[in-house]
Amino acid sequence: MSIQDDIFDDFIRSCVFIHDDYGEDEIDHYGTNPFLIGADVCVVDTLRGFGETYLRYLDNLGALPETIIEPIYRRPSLLGNLLDDDVALEVLRCIMRERKLDISSFYSDKDFELLIACLSNNSYTPRVYPPKEPFVIANDKIKMRILLSQAGIPMPYGIICTSLDELRRFHWHCSRRHRYTLVKREHRHMCIISNDDDIDKFAEFLDFPVIAEVGCEVRCSPVSNCIVWRGANQHLFTFDQMIKDWKHTGNRNPCSASPDEILRIEDYTRAIVDLVPGYEGVFGVDYIVTLENKVLAVDVNGRFNSCTYPFYFLKRLGVPLDRIHAVYRVVDCTIGQLSDVFEDDAFFPFRAEQMEGMFLFNPVFDFERELVYRFSYLCVAHNPVDISNLEDCLLDIIKRQSRQRVKRGGGKAQMRYKTEPVL
Repeated sequence: MSIQDDIFDDFIRSCVFIHDDYGEDEIDHYGTNPFLIGADVCVVDTLRGFGETYLRYLDNLGALPETIIEPIYRRPSLLGNLLDDDVALEVLRCIMRERKLDISSFYSDKDFELLIACLSNNSYTPRVYPPKEPFVIANDKIKMRILLSQAGIPMPYGIICTSLDELRRFHWHCSRRHRYTLVKREHRHMCIISNDDDIDKFAEFLDFPVIAEVGCEVRCSPVSNCIVWRGANQHLFTFDQMIKDWKHTGNRNPCSASPDEILRIEDYTRAIVDLVPGYEGVFGVDYIVTLENKVLAVDVNGRFNSCTYPFYFLKRLGVPLDRIHAVYRVVDCTIGQLSDVFEDDAFFPFRAEQMEGMFLFNPVFDFERELVYRFSYLCVAHNPVDISNLEDCLLDIIKRQSRQRVKRGGGKAQMRYKTEPVL
């Protein structure tokens, strides 16, 4: 085990995982993701999207926690459901006090102070990682752009606009060179300005100040993950992001950046984390590599990244990332549970010793319709051709299972890659 894996493993053993994140559709997305990294204790919304067959498969892979706490579901907020469930809260309280565990969160600006008050006693007060104040700084795109600029971290040329007039002037400056403008304000919210009409179209959605950047021609879009824990700042891995129509559709290994570019990315990431005093936990930074081979930081994610879970899962199982190809994606669907896909005759389950196969995780369960409408998958193989074949096969299975679900009265079929929304 490498030094960074020792540090990450110590972090994992020190925490109970409550990765509470519900999006614009008001359904949680990440609650069961920590299963993959070897978490001992997890609080989750539900296990109903897995199915017994698939849960046994996960257990055989060592991908189930020792303790899974499932509060009574009342609303999309996992943290809210936990605080409202006295039985679940008491189970968690006993485990955490006995083992002196802290809390790993996904977004630390939620009401974890209420949970800490419920769990603490005179001799024990758990901490939340990442701590709230450093998390808020890292999650503030405008503040982080200022800090990166002051530290000399390369970024796309841009400014912070405080009004529509400033944005119009900046775009006019960009358009003279036949370039588009990217406008950013918050996580998952970005718009692309190609002409003055676009500014008018998005004007009502823009909450100033906003970041305006010159669009760049991109060769690849790496994301770098590191772990900050007990005074150490260790790089975990760097992968390609798959981007389509300016939206994140997944990640792939190996990274297509050059070894020299990857080293620069690692150095920049360490320097960026150092700009956020008191930060502890997983930290990610998105980059682009331009056609001119410039490495530019474009986004800071002071939290677990979606790719952290599946790729650390591979490392934890002893799969050498430098010897395999892998693709992680999120796909929309209409199925009853992951077992429906797993039990299909065409399914090729992932085996660590073979270093290839299909792996499913994180089913997003719709309590109203009682079905899984989204889940994540990881395809692993020895070459890109086999990866493509595995993906095609898996998507065919999902499509077939979704149609069968509809025939049984399970709703309208859908099957598409999940992408991050824009304005």
